[in-house]
Amino acid sequence: MQLISGMSLSAYWLTTFFFDLSRAFIVSGFTIGLIKAFSLTNLMNQDVWLLLFEYPIAIIPCTYATSWMFSKAAVAMNVSLFMNIAMCTIVAITAFFMRLFK
Repeated sequence: MQLISGMSLSAYWLTTFFFDLSRAFIVSGFTIGLIKAFSLTNLMNQDVWLLLFEYPIAIIPCTYATSWMFSKAAVAMNVSLFMNIAMCTIVAITAFFMRLFK
C-alpha cells in the first residue's frame, strides 16, 4: 500500500517504529501511574521506572528484526510472541530464585 501511495519504504518503517514506540511509552506511563496510584511500595524504586521505559526500546527493534526473518506474517507473529513470553517467564523465575537466596 505504501508503494502505491508513493511513500518510501524507509519513511514508512521509521514512522511505524516511532508510532509503536510511542504506544509502548503510553502503556509504560500508565503502568507507572497505577503503581503510584495504588502506592505499591515495593515497585516504587528507580530501577522499576527505568526498566519500564527501557523495555520498549529493546523489544520493538527485536520484534521488527524477528518479523523480517520469516516469509509469512503469522509465523513471525507466533515466534515473536513465543520469544516474548519465554523471556518474561525466564526472567520471572530467575528473579524468584534470586530472592530466595538473598
